[in-house]
Amino acid sequence: MTSISSLVPVVRRISRGIAPTVRFEADREDLFQEGVVGLLEAATRYQTGRGCSLRTFSTKRASGAMLDHVRGMVRRNREAPAAHTVDSGAEVQWGNTARSPESSVQLRRFRAFLRDEWSRLPRVEREVVRLRFFEGLSVREAGAHLGVSPATIVRAEQRALALLRQDFAAGLPGTGCA
Repeated sequence: MTSISSLVPVVRRISRGIAPTVRFEADREDLFQEGVVGLLEAATRYQTGRGCSLRTFSTKRASGAMLDHVRGMVRRNREAPAAHTVDSGAEVQWGNTARSPESSVQLRRFRAFLRDEWSRLPRVEREVVRLRFFEGLSVREAGAHLGVSPATIVRAEQRALALLRQDFAAGLPGTGCA
């Protein structure tokens, strides 16, 4: 049986993953506190026999609480004047973010995942992904480069992306449980 206190370090780890989207240290601590509140809420709502462990259910809720907090900060900063000064005297534009906080976190997780899992892809699939996504070659150009038909490139790309999606989803906290 998992205790709530044993999940606090997990919430801390999740908050560190989200923290780079937050500019000030006080906001990072608030982020962690929101995660702990989400953890406590999950503990009161958790029901056994629903197909999820307490750890899965509570980490998903804690992550959601932290992302809600980041969304609220972004919303407040967009409503406030756009420029804020930082201790260094530099100005930071809060309202002109290209990505949502969720997508920034997801992109950072995917980059780390890809860096760690890249070598596990079969050689052909790894080469096709490199040519198509990192070199920017078309299906036809990648096929010519590897000496195979475009259909072979498409199939290898589909296999590679399916493997990456499957492995990435398996490594996310809270997957497999709504």
